[in-house]
Amino acid sequence: MLERSARGLSFPCDGRMLNDLVGLPDLDPAFQTLTLLQTLVRLAACTEARPLAGTVYLPALDMAAEARIDAMVRLLHAEYVRPLSLVEVAAAAHMTPSSTSRFFRRTMGTTITNYLNSLRVDAACRLLRDTDQSVADIASNCGYANLSNFNRRFREQRGMSPREYRLRMARLAAQRP
Repeated sequence: MLERSARGLSFPCDGRMLNDLVGLPDLDPAFQTLTLLQTLVRLAACTEARPLAGTVYLPALDMAAEARIDAMVRLLHAEYVRPLSLVEVAAAAHMTPSSTSRFFRRTMGTTITNYLNSLRVDAACRLLRDTDQSVADIASNCGYANLSNFNRRFREQRGMSPREYRLRMARLAAQRP
């Protein structure tokens, strides 16, 4: 029931359980605990409980999980220009590499590699728009050792080549007063 309750649960109204819960303050403390536990057992066994939120709802992280994600994301943002290993990302979160991958994907909705590529392509977009650096230099400055890999990742995310992106941004800038 605890796992199912992450999205909230709605139970059908059961008069007996409702009366038990309303009467809790009037009971002896030992009976309060017993009555509450009995009610929780009945709720856990209830097959008619419906989730309150849809499947896309992500429950809030606990503080420890939030600190781990924060440590990983800070490392990725600070060091995206150099090759990063899963071992380094895991060490930042004080986790094992295999646990880190699963945890990141489950929490962030994407893999570490995809997140890192997004950071790199976003940085490349800024440089393509704001500088006259060559595409090869931008690829290198954004953490790509291989130009063809950079072009492939850029096209996956932006639907165009880096050169096309630069031309499009230049045209948009020229149209502005």
